[in-house]
Amino acid sequence: MVGSLPLPVLAPSGEHDTEHHASRQQFAQCVMACVWQVSQRLQDAKSLSSAADLVQAVTTMDVLDDWLIRYAEACLPAETWPRIAERLAGFGEQALPRRFVHRDRRVPALVMQLRSPAFTASVDDELQCLIEACRYDAAFYNAVMGNLQQGGQLVRLAEKAIEREAPHG
Repeated sequence: MVGSLPLPVLAPSGEHDTEHHASRQQFAQCVMACVWQVSQRLQDAKSLSSAADLVQAVTTMDVLDDWLIRYAEACLPAETWPRIAERLAGFGEQALPRRFVHRDRRVPALVMQLRSPAFTASVDDELQCLIEACRYDAAFYNAVMGNLQQGGQLVRLAEKAIEREAPHG
């Protein structure tokens, strides 16, 4: 279901810009639908069971990075990880793109590996969505989600995301 609604591209804008606010809402709802699906697929102790859980699972980039790594570990072939470890070994603080400094270094290594022409495994819609969301600067992402959290807006968006992703039958 996530693939049917592409992750919108976010651009910095003024707080009261209606068009950008709507795209940020759509972005947040897409990310939450993706994390909800990932949670259902992983079915582990960290599975989500409510809109409040879902909001906590996407509120900060650190938490979203964790979801990306956990899901990638579960769905990518085992031979991917030694190559990612090789990339990690070559990273220094100066070699990382600015948006990845002070974050889990596996995230940029994973992104680079998946964009490599040598990578041939398929990537599902949920993993692609997480990768695209995790490519944003953490401070910008955190500000967008924090702004939407005011007044309970993020909870309402989480409820809509869960409803949209629920099996219909």
